[in-house]
Amino acid sequence: MAAGSSATASSTWVGRTPSSKPAAPPSRARRPPARWASTAARCRCASWPGARAPLPIENPRQVSAYRYPSTYGPRAPTFSRAALADIGDDRCALFISGTASIVGHETVHRGDVREQTRETLRNLEAVVTAANAQGSARFSLAALDGVVYVRHPADLEAVRGVLEDALGSDAPMVRGAVYLEADICRGDLLVEIEAHATAPGRRRD
Repeated sequence: MAAGSSATASSTWVGRTPSSKPAAPPSRARRPPARWASTAARCRCASWPGARAPLPIENPRQVSAYRYPSTYGPRAPTFSRAALADIGDDRCALFISGTASIVGHETVHRGDVREQTRETLRNLEAVVTAANAQGSARFSLAALDGVVYVRHPADLEAVRGVLEDALGSDAPMVRGAVYLEADICRGDLLVEIEAHATAPGRRRD
């Protein structure tokens, strides 16, 4: 589920709970690996009339998933950290795959959901900066539409608190975030965020 879906602010199980009411626990969800989400985003972009293939965006703070060592499995994952696409009318879309507390290729801040959330935000900021260098469109972390996957429902308020402290309670990324309970790709990761946004401008040829 992504921001802008059929879930409403009064939904019992999804984030976007009105501030005047207690926050509900995140809903239970199992979602495809990031490579599936990335592929879906690419297919949707490619289907738009006259659209060029999206431009893969990598995170300079992380090893490309294509180059992960064999300790993570016999075959490396096949997804980019993000994709930048022209969507017509001189606008660009940025799709960011699930992003977590990984530096290089290793999980950092094991067991500390607040620090993992902060590290995740640093990684998202790095991806946004990399995308902004690839054209005239300008994206910002605070203005992204995000889906926040939380392993343990008890961690929801801690994660939400870090986002509010870092971005401000009025930031679209905070106000519009959808929170879901989910099994994250690694057992030592407690939170993961995927995001998207559109902005005026075009990517480089």
